[in-house]
Amino acid sequence: MTRPALKGIGTLWIGGPLSFLEQMCLLSFVAQGHKVTLFHYGEIANVPAEIALVDAREIHDPAMIIYNKQFGTPVVQSDIFRLHMLRQTNLIWADSDVLCLKPFDLPGAHMFGYFRRRELCNAIIGLPQDSAGLRAYLDYVQDEYPIPPNLSPEDRDKMLALKAQGQIKHASEQAHSVYGPGVFTHFMQDSGEIAHATPPSVFYPLPFRQAGQISDIHARDFRKAYLKEDTLGVHLWGRRIRWWVRGRGIARYSLMDRSLRSLGIDPKSAPIPDRSAA
Repeated sequence: MTRPALKGIGTLWIGGPLSFLEQMCLLSFVAQGHKVTLFHYGEIANVPAEIALVDAREIHDPAMIIYNKQFGTPVVQSDIFRLHMLRQTNLIWADSDVLCLKPFDLPGAHMFGYFRRRELCNAIIGLPQDSAGLRAYLDYVQDEYPIPPNLSPEDRDKMLALKAQGQIKHASEQAHSVYGPGVFTHFMQDSGEIAHATPPSVFYPLPFRQAGQISDIHARDFRKAYLKEDTLGVHLWGRRIRWWVRGRGIARYSLMDRSLRSLGIDPKSAPIPDRSAA
């Protein structure tokens, strides 16, 4: 049942039907009392009835959707969209590969955390609509030929010179994180809002390289190895966990298995597509 006192969760999906992984993550928030809004730029299949669907153009209507050319994913567009959503709504942003274990009910309007010692991840973000860091971040993503602000002064000067000559690559051809974690960290540091960051244990207790553990080992062992008293959710590192599960399946009694069963999701009814075959 939705708890009115809890903020809603917003996310974006571009391309293809939802798999059981996204269904599990979205419904995990519903199970903890959050209303979940799924923004979209086109029709989506396999969306659970409990999830509210909203046209993403109500928030941000781009001239074109920007895909990262290396991986063929809309990560660039997603990184842009979440900032517009945060500026225009009171929703908390959560990637569609975040599993909610407890209500996201931290005090205050700021909600984000470190995924390693000195860098924030932007998979989960809550910010005041008048956040100075959000305003600067939004200004940055307006430039489709960006120069990351977190570069060293020497590298930045070199990039500025190249840009003046028209030799900077489009965002779609730059690193997939061109609008992502490093940049987010910079703007939160610059505004002083980084003081609100939570430790990795809250949202990012599972390291990227160990992502498969959520589907491989017994839930009891997973909880003992990775979860802490302050853990609210687990970012599953989407591309990594999708690749892992396609190759190895889901072990009985793993945390993923138990989560799917408790939410009434049959993985066979919404399989993870093999993008490499596309």
